[in-house]
Amino acid sequence: MGSRSNWTDDEADLLGRVRESWHPRLVPPLIRGYELGAEIGRGGQGVVYRAIQLSTGREVAVKVLDPEVSNRRDRRFALGLELAATLRHPNIATVHDRGQTEDGRPFLAMELVEGTPLAALGPVGRPGPLARLESALAVFRQIVAAVAHAHQRGVIHRDLKPGNVILDPSGRPLVIDFGLARPVDGAALLGGATRTGEMLGSLAWAAPEQLEGRRDEVDTRADVYALGGILFHLLTGEPPRRAAGSVTATLRRLTAATAPDLRARRQAAEEAHGLPRLRLPADLVAICDRALAPDPADRYPTAEQLGEDLDRFGAGAPVTVLRHRRGYVLWKAIRRHKLRTAAVAAAVLVLAGSSLFFSWQRDLARAQAEERAALLAGLLDTYQVVLRTAVDGTVRLAGAGPMRRELVDAAYASFADFHRRFPEEREVRFLLAQILDRRASIARRRGETDLSRRLQLEALGHHRDLAAADPERTEWQEALALNLVKIGDLDKEAGRIEPALERYREALRIDQALSDRHPRDPHLLDNLFWDHHRLAMVALESGLADPAPHFARLRPLADRALALDPNRTSSLALRYQANHALQAWAEARGDDEEAIRLARIAAADARELVAREPGRTNYLQKLLLAQRGLASALTGNGRPAAALVQLDQALATAEHLVEAEPEVLDFVHDLELTRLVRARLMIELGRLDLAEQEVAAVAELADRLAAAGKDNFDYASTPAVARSLRAELRLAQGRREEAAADARAALRILRESCLEGPRSDRLERNFTALLAAAGYGASSDGTPSGG
Repeated sequence: MGSRSNWTDDEADLLGRVRESWHPRLVPPLIRGYELGAEIGRGGQGVVYRAIQLSTGREVAVKVLDPEVSNRRDRRFALGLELAATLRHPNIATVHDRGQTEDGRPFLAMELVEGTPLAALGPVGRPGPLARLESALAVFRQIVAAVAHAHQRGVIHRDLKPGNVILDPSGRPLVIDFGLARPVDGAALLGGATRTGEMLGSLAWAAPEQLEGRRDEVDTRADVYALGGILFHLLTGEPPRRAAGSVTATLRRLTAATAPDLRARRQAAEEAHGLPRLRLPADLVAICDRALAPDPADRYPTAEQLGEDLDRFGAGAPVTVLRHRRGYVLWKAIRRHKLRTAAVAAAVLVLAGSSLFFSWQRDLARAQAEERAALLAGLLDTYQVVLRTAVDGTVRLAGAGPMRRELVDAAYASFADFHRRFPEEREVRFLLAQILDRRASIARRRGETDLSRRLQLEALGHHRDLAAADPERTEWQEALALNLVKIGDLDKEAGRIEPALERYREALRIDQALSDRHPRDPHLLDNLFWDHHRLAMVALESGLADPAPHFARLRPLADRALALDPNRTSSLALRYQANHALQAWAEARGDDEEAIRLARIAAADARELVAREPGRTNYLQKLLLAQRGLASALTGNGRPAAALVQLDQALATAEHLVEAEPEVLDFVHDLELTRLVRARLMIELGRLDLAEQEVAAVAELADRLAAAGKDNFDYASTPAVARSLRAELRLAQGRREEAAADARAALRILRESCLEGPRSDRLERNFTALLAAAGYGASSDGTPSGG
């Protein structure tokens, strides 16, 4: 083959001949000591046969050099055999023997690897052994270890590609085909066997220096480049640069001076093949980019150093390729140690909220456009760590509330100022909207619903603008839908049911379109499930809409999510939620046996969730709801004693939640509801002394909730409900006048709270009926009208 300068666009078929194997089909050669069978593969070097080694009786793969290869190539192949025979590693196909055929061609007898080439396996997200990112990275780490072993013994492969890695039935990867291997310092040994301009290996996976025939530069870094290509394939399903078209155009593309955009190519693959959306960590992208750097000097020097960075990434430690970014090492330390102490959190706050940010901001203001992009990437990466780790990672830690608020407030002040200075930066605006959402969530957990609503509406303005600016940006559309759901939740809690339903329906339209576009994305299925769940439950409770179509979608959506990944805990949580909701639907229809069956299934799923992740308070809350739901179903079936056993368990769970997160009003409300249900059941069973204690506990919790959450219907209505509960107890005790006084007080408290809507109307009817049961009617102001 001539030098690259002699190739023209008219020779388009040449690339095909380089990529394809030689065509003549040979009769298997004769090899002393071997019985050759069927051909099982062929490539640019030769043919591979299934064979029996007669001395041992074992099956082997025998590779024989292509007879059309020149004597010069023949010498290089023979040397490759000797080198391959020195390698012993669990992820390298073992070489058993080497020698010459009867007609003098070199052959190699190696381990027969049964399995699937990596090239035939889809990218992460496609069903198969590499569907999960963690599984694919574990396989890739073993491949890197195998190549590092070769490098440590002075051998480079020079033809690494997905087709030269076989995944055996146990999931173990084996690197095969060291026929192109040579010593690291092998130029002299080869005696010019690899001449300038001669391309070896498969073009799409070869390093630029190989494609350009720069023989002296082909060393371990060429293998590192190919490893980067394999990682790129695992994540996208294709090589980093495509070999197609004319030779000149192909070489120009393959030797391009810029690394491929991994995130963009992954997104394109997701859209083209319906893959689930994969959020690629910045560290992993940086590792792949460094391995694929066009200039060998910018790559990892050896596979061993690439492997070390992969290990750092897996452990959550800083990777070497990003250490230059300001603040990066600090945030990786935060991520690894999970903000275990308030002292660490305070240090983070000081750095994140003041000098670090403003130093970044000054750099950005001075930077040229190309520098500004890099600085902005560092800023966004850092604050993503602050929000997702320092903030979200503390959600379930007892006593983490003040630290969480301070971190979010510092991030908001910084990003609001940044947005004012650089309003054209959409990525910053998106992150600002996320920070507003977190501030709103914290306010809601503290019962500050007015503040939470104002913050969510402010975030909604940003999300609507961003979603309109780029309708194809899945992340922005999804964020808009989630924002609408949260505002709908606040409307529902305030008794504004019809506005809540409208918010939920708009979110459903967005999430349905996203799920249709990415049908294999379990995260988008989650969102779609919760839209239907909210619409079903609110419609059931309010009577303002038909809940049946939404209930009908719950179990199929949960089953779809589990089918995509049976080991995904959040998919199991969907199945729990579907059964829990369908239990409520069965109770509403009067089907008590079906309600009990569904309640037991939901409780079993909830216990499994807690067993998988015992530190997750939201899963513990699901267990509480399942316990209370089963008690409700048993009560409806006329089994109050069995129901009380379930409520005893539910009470222990509720008390544990409040102890773990005393400032979370939802948990306090769960405890209040559990005690209320227990009190009513005790009244029914005639255990009035015990009921008296529960009624007092409910009243105390109700006062606490009403004081902290005046704008939340559930919280603000609890004093009235607690007073009506006491009326029920007094009625059971035969103290009718006291019962009537408590019922009238419940009506008065409800009216003074200014709560409106269907739920308020329903409570008023219940209190009026209770007053009538005590032998009294009620006038419009709640005063007695008879008795």
